[in-house]
Amino acid sequence: MYIESKYITVKEGYAEELASRFDQPLPIEDMPGFQGLSIAVEKARKGEQMVIITTKFLSKDDYKAWKKSDAHVQGHKSKQKPDFVLNTSLGLYEEILSR
Repeated sequence: MYIESKYITVKEGYAEELASRFDQPLPIEDMPGFQGLSIAVEKARKGEQMVIITTKFLSKDDYKAWKKSDAHVQGHKSKQKPDFVLNTSLGLYEEILSR
């Protein structure tokens, strides 16, 4: 399993607004090897909240195909970062154990 986690720090009170952008059918769901998407929200602290968006693919090749797909490129092409987003980072992982 290949996993991408996006760590997005938002202003307090905006986590649900960010998450709501994913509350609809998404092109990623039709990609070969796609296994799921989840969103977790940290309890607010010091006026900020961390939102973690995790996607899972069967393989690294499936993940790379998604990142290069027209649907992904077009979906991120013209989007400006919302004012409530303070910081973002990305982590890529290979799952080595799951129960």
